[in-house]
Amino acid sequence: MNARVARALPVLVLLGAAAWFSLGITLTLEWIDEGQIVYPSWLVALGARPYRDFQQLYGPSVFLFNGALFQIFGEDLLVIRASLVLIKACTALLVFLCARRVATTLPALLASGFLILVWGAPWWAFNTPYSNHYAMTATLAGLLAWLALPARPGLGAFAAGLCFGLAASFKQTSGLFAFVAFALFSLHDTLPRLSSARSEPASRDAGARTLRMATLLGCVGILWVYVWPRNQAYDLVALLSPTLAISAVLALREIRAGFAPGAARAGVERIVWCGVGLALPLAIYAVDYAARGLLGELVFNTVAGLPQEVAWRVPLPRLQPRALLWMAALAASLASVFAWSARRPWRIPISALAALGVAMGGWVFAADLVAAEPNPSHASGSRWYRDFAQLWFAFPFAVTWAGFAWVLLPASRARSTAPPHDERPAALFAFLAIASLFLLYPAGDLWHVLMALPAFLPLLAHLMSRYLGRFPSPAPLAARAALVVVVLLLSIPCVHALAAMRLGTRADAYFQRASGISDPNPQTADMGRLVDYLATHTPPDRRLLITTGEHQLYFLAGRRSALEKQEYVLYLRGAGIVSPSDARELLSQADAIRTLEHYRPLIVERAVEEAPSRFRVDFERAFPEIARYLRTHYAPAEQIGDYRILERIDATTGNRTP
Repeated sequence: MNARVARALPVLVLLGAAAWFSLGITLTLEWIDEGQIVYPSWLVALGARPYRDFQQLYGPSVFLFNGALFQIFGEDLLVIRASLVLIKACTALLVFLCARRVATTLPALLASGFLILVWGAPWWAFNTPYSNHYAMTATLAGLLAWLALPARPGLGAFAAGLCFGLAASFKQTSGLFAFVAFALFSLHDTLPRLSSARSEPASRDAGARTLRMATLLGCVGILWVYVWPRNQAYDLVALLSPTLAISAVLALREIRAGFAPGAARAGVERIVWCGVGLALPLAIYAVDYAARGLLGELVFNTVAGLPQEVAWRVPLPRLQPRALLWMAALAASLASVFAWSARRPWRIPISALAALGVAMGGWVFAADLVAAEPNPSHASGSRWYRDFAQLWFAFPFAVTWAGFAWVLLPASRARSTAPPHDERPAALFAFLAIASLFLLYPAGDLWHVLMALPAFLPLLAHLMSRYLGRFPSPAPLAARAALVVVVLLLSIPCVHALAAMRLGTRADAYFQRASGISDPNPQTADMGRLVDYLATHTPPDRRLLITTGEHQLYFLAGRRSALEKQEYVLYLRGAGIVSPSDARELLSQADAIRTLEHYRPLIVERAVEEAPSRFRVDFERAFPEIARYLRTHYAPAEQIGDYRILERIDATTGNRTP
C-alpha cells in the first residue's frame, strides 16, 4: 500500500465514523435510561455534586463530563448526542489503530468498519451516554499507550493504568476488567519462551514467584466473586470457562518455567506500575470528596452500598438452531474458500455444505425481511432481527475461544506463523477479550453485547489476518472477498435500520431542549404536548414528581424533581432492580412526604388505569405511605394522551392549591 494512503487511513476512519454516526443521532428519544444520565448531568451543570445531591451507580466522570458540556455549549440534548459521535468515532479509530498492530490493513479496516456500521444504527443504546462508551475509549487508549512504549515497560504500564483508572471513573467494572486483562497478560508475557524454558537457569527468587502465582489467583478470584452471586450454571460456565482455561495454562507454565535471575519480577513490576496508574484518578476523586466530607457518599454509591442492593440480572440467551446453522454455514464458507485455493481434496463436500447452509439461511431471512421492524427492543422485533441478534450474541464468545486456541495456547504459539512483533499485542488483546466477557454480567442482553464489541475487534482482526496468512502471498481475491461479505452480512440489520428510520415517517413532536431530535413512537407526541402544557400553564420553577420512570421529561421540560436526592432509588425500584424493603431503607417515606409537602410538586403518572405501568405498580408496593399521601392530597388536573398531571388539592375544600 502506498505510504501516503497508509498515513491517511486513520484520518479517513475517524472522519468516516463521525459522518456515519451523525446520521442517526436525531432519530431516537429514550425516556428512562437516557434520562437517568442526562438529568443528573444537567443538575451538575446547575451546581449539584454527584452522590451529595443525587444518588447514582455510575462513576462521577460521566456526570461531570456531560455537565461541563451543558455549561459550555448550552442545555441541549443535541450537545450530548454530538459529543457521543466524537467519542464513538475515537473508539472506532482506536479499534483500527489497535487492530493495525496485530493485523494487516484489510482485516483492521474490516474490524473498525464492522463497529462503525453496527454503532451507526439508530437504536437508543447508541444514542444514550452510557458510561460504557467513554470507558471503552479509555481502555483501548490505555492498551495502545502500552504498545507505543515497548522500550519502557514500566512507563507504558503506568500510562495504561492511568487510562484504566479514567475508565473506572466512568464505569467501575470496565477499568477493573481492563486491569485484570493487563495483569494476566503481564504474567503470560514475562514467562520464558517455550524454546528456552528448559534451558534457562532457574531463579531462586521465591518471593517473586509467589507474588506471580498470587496475582494469578487474585485475578481469577476477582472475576469469580463478581459473577458468582445470583447467577445460574449456564452463565457461569459461559463467562468463566475461558478465564479458568487460560489460568490453568498459566499456572502450569509458572510451575514449570525456568526463569533467568531477576526475570520473575518483571511481570510483577509491570502490574504494580499499572495498579499505581489505575489508582491515581480514583485517588484524586477520593481525596476531593474526603476534603468535602463526602467520602462515605462516594463509596456508598459506587463501591460498597448501593451496588450491593441492586438485584438486576438478564441471563445470556441460549443459541437457537437457526443461529447455529448460520454460524456453521459461515465457517464452512471460509473453509471452502481455503480448500479451493489450496486444491485440497475436501473442497467439494465442504463447499456443498456451505452452499446449502447459506441458501437455507438466506431463504429464511429473506422471508422475514418483509416484516422486519427497524427499531427492535432487546431483540424482540421481527424474527429476522432476532436471528441476527443470536449471531451477535455468539460473536464475542467465538472470537474469545478462537483467540485462546490460536494465540494463547503454548502449542499454537510454538507453531505460529505470525511475525514476532505481532505475537505480544495479539496476546494482549486475547486477554482483553477474555476479561471483557464479564461486561455481559449482570446484563447479558443484546445492547450490552453490542456495546462491548470494541473489546473483541482487535483480536478478530488478528484472527482474520492469520486466516489470510495461510494463503500464498498475496491472499487470493476470493479469500479477501469472503471476509468482506461476512462482515457486511453481520452488519445488514444495522444498515437496514438506519435506512428505514431516515426514510420513514417522522413524529411531529420536537423539543426546544433537544434540537431536531425526535422519535416516531407515539409516546414522543404525548411528551411534546406535556412539555408544552407545563410551559404555558405552570410557573417555570414548579417542581415535578414523575412516577413512570421517564426522567428524560425532567430535562426536556426544564423542571427539577421534588425528590432530587432520592430520584434514583425511585427509578431502581420502579424498574424492579431493588426489593421493596431495600428501597424503603434507601428512601425514608416520612422524609419524602415532608419534602413533597414543602415543594408541592406536580405529579406525572400514566393515565391508563386498567393497565398501570410497571413503574407505578412497583412504586406503590415499595412506598405505600407515599402512594397514600398522593391519593389523598392530589387530584387529576389534565390528561394528555397516556399521561395524567395531578395537582395538589386542599383536603378540606377539594380545591387546587399552588
